Amino acid sequence: MDISVLSNQKRLQILVCLEKPHSVSELLAKCDLSQSALSQHLLKLKHAGFVMCKRNGNQQIYQTKNKQIISVAQAIIKLI
Repeated sequence: MDISVLSNQKRLQILVCLEKPHSVSELLAKCDLSQSALSQHLLKLKHAGFVMCKRNGNQQIYQTKNKQIISVAQAIIKLI
């Protein structure tokens, strides 16, 4: 896992939003990001091994690979 992706506050917020699985459109409603920015952050989180993506029809559903990362993200957010 590449923990350097956790240095970005938006990616930390995305991880916290993924407490339960969400589609990209659901994440867009929760995050203050453009669709392209959200997609880039999700791709970095996926390549780093923190999230995974499943297809459900024409939607991509994202969820964390390990629920403990949500607690880590919340703790880092409190520190910054």
